[in-house]
Amino acid sequence: MLHVAPGEPLLPVPEAVEQATGRRPSSASCHRWRLRGIAGIPLPTLKFAGRRVCSRDAVLRWLYATNAAMGEAITVGLGSAIPSADKAPSPITGCDREPEHNHRVEAAERELDREGL
Repeated sequence: MLHVAPGEPLLPVPEAVEQATGRRPSSASCHRWRLRGIAGIPLPTLKFAGRRVCSRDAVLRWLYATNAAMGEAITVGLGSAIPSADKAPSPITGCDREPEHNHRVEAAERELDREGL
């Protein structure tokens, strides 16, 4: 499970994401990522003085974990910047997440092959 590690500098969530990615997300996106996550992995946050906070390193670990869960490689050079305090969860393949989706994709591919497309 991902978490904000002790000793990491805490920032308001949008600022932590901005420091990790170079782009400042909306508060609504941060709230959604905290509650629902991406690929089922919620953004780890802490509540301090009535506000949600996070660390840049926790955001990087979360980005790594969500990309791994979606089966996508991180190609922007974050690999060396990602702190090793937590290991990312094992990747969840599309087959593990939605077997009926893969079945529909395979059926559509067979249909396209039959039509010569």
